Amino acid sequence: MIDAIANTINAAKTAAAENRNKDDYEHDGIWYCGKCGTPKEIKIMLMGQERLMPCDCDCMANEYADNQIKLKKAQREQSISRNKSVGIKNKELYSWTFENGEETQAIATARKYVTKWAQMYQDNIGLMFYGNPGTGKTYAAMCIANALLDMSVSVMVTNFSHIIATLSDYKVNNNEYIDDLNNYSLLIIDDIGSERNTETATQYVTDVIDARVRANKPLIVTTNLTVEEMKQAQDISKQRIYSRILGVTLPVKAVGEDIRLKKQKNKLRAAQAMFEQVAE
Repeated sequence: MIDAIANTINAAKTAAAENRNKDDYEHDGIWYCGKCGTPKEIKIMLMGQERLMPCDCDCMANEYADNQIKLKKAQREQSISRNKSVGIKNKELYSWTFENGEETQAIATARKYVTKWAQMYQDNIGLMFYGNPGTGKTYAAMCIANALLDMSVSVMVTNFSHIIATLSDYKVNNNEYIDDLNNYSLLIIDDIGSERNTETATQYVTDVIDARVRANKPLIVTTNLTVEEMKQAQDISKQRIYSRILGVTLPVKAVGEDIRLKKQKNKLRAAQAMFEQVAE
């Protein structure tokens, strides 16, 4: 025991000596930091004797605190990056953010959803972006996904084509796969209604939606179907699916010019201007 204490004291003395800088100075038998002027040693009573033990001066303590902040920031960024790579398979979608898109009513609603996320999660409130192709439904959903992932919220973005293909794989345990989807705080399913219209596919869709509702966690979907078309679906199985979705999501209509066509028009205009300059 005594040997162990002696070894600890000697190790502390060695560490204290190695930690001294050229500007450090000694006063009343205690070494002080030449930079901040605070002690690098402290007197303690050990086994009835006064001894010196090393301690952090103010600048060392501040440096340690700064390093801890940097470490936590790096760990958080790594965690966000890891969650994004899992939740968003297509890296091109990482740039689909509020900052990079045009302000539309759908985007405004998406922003509000993110700011109210804690309440939306608690109350199990999702969104359904619907409208014509190219009006920014998926973009609005991805803005939410990227914003929440940056807040360290777990998000999974997928579509029923992928889900059905996965559940059709005999190697996959369907219950475990669906449970895994429900481990995410937010599930985003893109382009509902475009999946294969088979009995098996419909059953898979029903299973996923029902499980999500039972999990009491938010769901965001995008679809080219209107609310009226969903309510008036003739197929009983489809009626059940759409009724479930409408029961846990707020419909948000995306309107405007087809974004893809608009981008293509801009490219064509730029190309035309370029060739006109060459002709001159």
